[in-house]
Amino acid sequence: MCRNNILPKATASFSWLKECDNTKYTNTVIAAHVEMLINDINEIFHDLKAIEFPSWLTQPLLRDLSAVSEQCQQDLCGLQQDK
Repeated sequence: MCRNNILPKATASFSWLKECDNTKYTNTVIAAHVEMLINDINEIFHDLKAIEFPSWLTQPLLRDLSAVSEQCQQDLCGLQQDK
């Protein structure tokens, strides 16, 4: 049920897939491949779920920089303006 409801909507974003014959079988094959990828990624990175990462690492832009030295703040501003 999930495959039939989600895949036609999700595949609309892929122009090359619009050109393919989009049948129920095609959706089933694509969903099976996506499920295999999800399973592989979960297996490979399962140990990362157990690690408690500090918030400054996972969400660096949400950190309060007022406690950082002025020199570091200036360096960070310079880095932000570099493209």
